Amino acid sequence: MNLGDSVIDVVKCESTKGEKLWVALNNLKTFTYMKNDVNVADQTIDNAYLQAYATEATLFLPPTENNQLWTIIKERAVDKTSISQVTIDLRNKKGKLISHAACKRNDETFSLLMGSSFDIKEPTDKILELMDPPTP
Repeated sequence: MNLGDSVIDVVKCESTKGEKLWVALNNLKTFTYMKNDVNVADQTIDNAYLQAYATEATLFLPPTENNQLWTIIKERAVDKTSISQVTIDLRNKKGKLISHAACKRNDETFSLLMGSSFDIKEPTDKILELMDPPTP
């Protein structure tokens, strides 16, 4: 399935906690995530999963040899204030949340959605359950 028009390119924004966030995907080959100018995650992308709906898109980057964490980037569509929200989660292989950041797009934020011709798989039910465990 070609889901290229939902590929995330670059996000630069201030988090809801005042942190400077910067996320970049380079043609789905490399991924970099920085918080307050400190590199939090940097990896070569071997595999990616995308779940896209009309109002939100979620990109799942599974663990690799050099990064043992799942990276989940979610963009929610524009709300009534004309601002969309982006969340970035890092989870371990068992799905436990390690790091969470959220920010709202503003005029300084680069476009998140761009055209591309990459094929990205949809996440399996097992991945979705692992990344969003039910609350006990």
